Amino acid sequence: MNSGSVPSDSPEQYPFSLNNFVEHRDENIYHWTPDISNFNDQDQKFNYQMSGLDDLNTENPSVISALKDSYTFWIDEADIDGFRIDTVIYVPHEFWREFLNGESGVYEIASKNGKLNFLTFGEAWVRSDPFEDTGERVIGEFFESGMNAMLDFPLNIELRSVLKEGKPTANLGYRLETRQSYFDHTRLLTFIDNHDMERFLKGAGLASLKQALAFIFTVPGIPVVYYGTEQGFVETRAAMFEDGFQSGGLNHFETQSELYKYTSDLAKLRLEHPALRYGRVEVLKSDPNGPGIFAYSLEHDNEKIYVIMNTAGERRILANMESGLAEGQVIKPIYTFNSLSKSYPVDENGKLLMTMNPRSVYVGVASEEYQSVESPEIQFIANLEYAQKIASTYTITGTASGASSARIIFDARIEEAEDIEIEDGQWSYEWDISKFDPGIHSILFKVYGRTKRESIYSEDYTVVLDIPELLLSSLSDPE
Repeated sequence: MNSGSVPSDSPEQYPFSLNNFVEHRDENIYHWTPDISNFNDQDQKFNYQMSGLDDLNTENPSVISALKDSYTFWIDEADIDGFRIDTVIYVPHEFWREFLNGESGVYEIASKNGKLNFLTFGEAWVRSDPFEDTGERVIGEFFESGMNAMLDFPLNIELRSVLKEGKPTANLGYRLETRQSYFDHTRLLTFIDNHDMERFLKGAGLASLKQALAFIFTVPGIPVVYYGTEQGFVETRAAMFEDGFQSGGLNHFETQSELYKYTSDLAKLRLEHPALRYGRVEVLKSDPNGPGIFAYSLEHDNEKIYVIMNTAGERRILANMESGLAEGQVIKPIYTFNSLSKSYPVDENGKLLMTMNPRSVYVGVASEEYQSVESPEIQFIANLEYAQKIASTYTITGTASGASSARIIFDARIEEAEDIEIEDGQWSYEWDISKFDPGIHSILFKVYGRTKRESIYSEDYTVVLDIPELLLSSLSDPE
């Protein structure tokens, strides 16, 4: 062992010290291989070097024994409670099974030290494309090999694309529900950035960062906050203290900073409400077309919590959200950001209606309080079919009773609503689809009664714009 922590040219601990190819080739402590050139090649991934770093031969019993001894030493001597295990995808699963569960392995020694919940979480930087589960399947393999927790990279990549880059909130909804269908989602470590990637705040606004933090603190898992996030760091590996890299000669640890207090408040919220840690997640509203409404509930024991966000840069209307509550039951706020901290009763069908400010967060809990709700005698029907395909300018028609006028709202964009006149119970609206992207769109109507004080929202209508494309030219690039 290098007891003096003095830099050396080669490892000093046996058998890792046997790393001279000429003298120690036959001991096979290392794979004497070149650098990985093809990460899709399993043999290269497990047996080749990474960036010139010697690759241990983890099939060798001497190596396995030495690694067990080294890691369990820290359990015996330092009273530690868990390991973060880096780059687990570059070591065969057979090693992890033996290292963790084998004789004199990590769990055996941890158990002897009274640590029955010893944490082992692996880092497997894998991703899933939208509405696919490739990454989750890889992570599942490491749970099967003995890890009892894993960093949730698929969720990290999705939340960054939605909350930082403005991708559809439906992508994040799929990811949130998929993770709990594969494994115990309370054993996944959630994070918004780390030391190997661009800081979330680099290229994103403060409100987006706050939404991302609110997200990881209101979903099951183990939130991980990379140091400096609570101080607004933009540089990935900038130091916290004055003598370090990119510190600007300043100490940055500040318990009164805006983000420090914001993160502390979220941690307190999570501690006070077990549903945020252990609840079954149900996605209630999301936008398949871009940034906008994202709502989910978490239910655990007798607690039901609703988390509602608007990821867009303008106001959005949330209507027809199925709450699962009784008529008039009140949802009370327990945390808000950029949102009114007010209570909302659900309507006679148990649906929630609220207007969400730009880049806002509303966290509410189902209470035992009830309020009376009244609905005007208004009926409104649009002649649209679910998932109806529309390929050109289209006239939407319908009927109404007890209504004087209406407004049509596309994709919950309340600021861009347009007026519709109702005459003799009939109405029509000519929709110029040239202003819209191809794909799925939602249509909602706000309908006014005899006075503007009386109004209802229609049901949600979902259509698909199937806009034909015309190839104008195709040119090859000589390079």
